[in-house]
Amino acid sequence: MNSIYPVANEQDLSDKKGRILPDLILLKDGATVNDLAKEIHSDLTKGLLYGKDLRNNLRLPIDYQLRDRDVVSLISAAKK
Repeated sequence: MNSIYPVANEQDLSDKKGRILPDLILLKDGATVNDLAKEIHSDLTKGLLYGKDLRNNLRLPIDYQLRDRDVVSLISAAKK
């Protein structure tokens, strides 16, 4: 299993309430950015554009396989 930290606010790595790294989601090896979006909320996958690796400031395609302790922000067309 891989530990993935999804965050809403990229600047301070917090959720919408300001809590720093509040969530931890466990995903199986081979899970993708799309799988993470599905785990958070099924509707999030509909407008999902890409993920963003916040440690290395890299854009991740939706089929990118997540690694243990990734800190990821999901970018969705619905957010814009």
